[in-house]
Amino acid sequence: MDGSPVQGLGDRPIKREPPSDTNSSGSGYLYRRSLPVDLPTSPTGLAILQSAYQHTRTQENLAPSRSLPPIEIMDFGGPTYDPTSHSWLRSYMVLDDGSIVGTKKENAIFALGDYKHDGGRQVLKALGTITPAAGKIYITICRCRHPSRRAPPSHNDVLLSHDNDCHDGVECSGFWLEGYKFVTAAHFLNLNKSLSPEEKKDTIDFLKYISPAPQLPSPSAMRARVSCELHSDDKHDYETMRISEHEPAIYDVRLVELDEFADIAIFKPALHETRRPKTWIKNSQLSSAAADNPSTIDCKVFDKSFSAYYSCGDSRVDDMNDLLRLQRAKQENCVTKFEMMVKERLRVGQEADDDCNKIQPPIFEEVFHPNIRSIAFGHLAGLGGWNAPDQHAATVLRYHNIPGFAGCSGGMVGYLEIRQNPTPEGLVLPEVVVRIVGIFKGEKGSANTLVAFTQRGVYGIIKC
Repeated sequence: MDGSPVQGLGDRPIKREPPSDTNSSGSGYLYRRSLPVDLPTSPTGLAILQSAYQHTRTQENLAPSRSLPPIEIMDFGGPTYDPTSHSWLRSYMVLDDGSIVGTKKENAIFALGDYKHDGGRQVLKALGTITPAAGKIYITICRCRHPSRRAPPSHNDVLLSHDNDCHDGVECSGFWLEGYKFVTAAHFLNLNKSLSPEEKKDTIDFLKYISPAPQLPSPSAMRARVSCELHSDDKHDYETMRISEHEPAIYDVRLVELDEFADIAIFKPALHETRRPKTWIKNSQLSSAAADNPSTIDCKVFDKSFSAYYSCGDSRVDDMNDLLRLQRAKQENCVTKFEMMVKERLRVGQEADDDCNKIQPPIFEEVFHPNIRSIAFGHLAGLGGWNAPDQHAATVLRYHNIPGFAGCSGGMVGYLEIRQNPTPEGLVLPEVVVRIVGIFKGEKGSANTLVAFTQRGVYGIIKC
């Protein structure tokens, strides 16, 4: 593929505009910075991050106003309540060796089974082979031709120079795929303020290395960069780590494919980048199961789906650009976006009578590990129904209840199944394998969403 933004990953050019009714996640890295934390050195040392709020808040303090109609908040559903286990779902830190940080009790909560038994060990081992493939991508957005600014010179509608002061940045999650391809969400173009057609084209040209960078080799000339470090909250870690003894798992990348309707973007290492990631998803692990029939996924060996990502930190409601949501936050006396999400989820629970208001709601740091590689679990089946995908489409929208927040867009979504492996001796040995079915998208209604790969989408991604 040539990476043209108008040619989809399916078998026909995309002429429609991408859907705009689904809120998606991500953030500008100019204001979503988390406080430094002490990371545990082993799975037995789970560190609960210190909260900015008292955990002793009463149920009455968090009770939402029944007089306010429900609205879609932003980013994702944030806190997710599971009526089956009567618990609020959370994410878990994933160390560089793929091990999931959690206590024995928490292992039981997300149903990995008894980790002392062979079945539980196989599940943990299978997840450990793929979670280090998760990455966080920092992407430069070009606004050099904003109507309020004097545009730089151009030739054949390609900018001949760039102004660093006219560049913004966004952050998303994603994963490395065989062939050194980094797969993420294409809606990174829409995470901050909307782009004009000229700004969108300039951004794509810049990310494809069609137009020159400003003031090379200045760090601010970064186009797109993927970090697979355990903790990543600064795009300039690449420069600071290069002078240390630690070889950073951070890579400069270039855009090679963008399908806005399918919501898939693919990057590869930039031509000047000599290092390569050490862990990736195999092509054979991509699956169209969630697009074909998501109800079959929760019937597999492990009855939950998962997503690996890097969430951003919580932020104040004052940062919201949407005046309606800001007004709602003020009415609800919410200080942060996550707190507003909790109240909205409690309101939904009251209407659905799912007893979520009887369980103490979590605080942000109990659910997410901002800017740290994490994994979370949930279900796909039975949420929002499902429709057969268009035969030409590369992806289809599906619903799930895996917890997510800003920054999780593009994170891999998958499940586990048992593969029967015949041996030369005539035996059949079972093996737990991971299938990746799509990427985290955003929020719609009371559920979270993913873009699920169709068979055509799987083929297009592999051939890219």
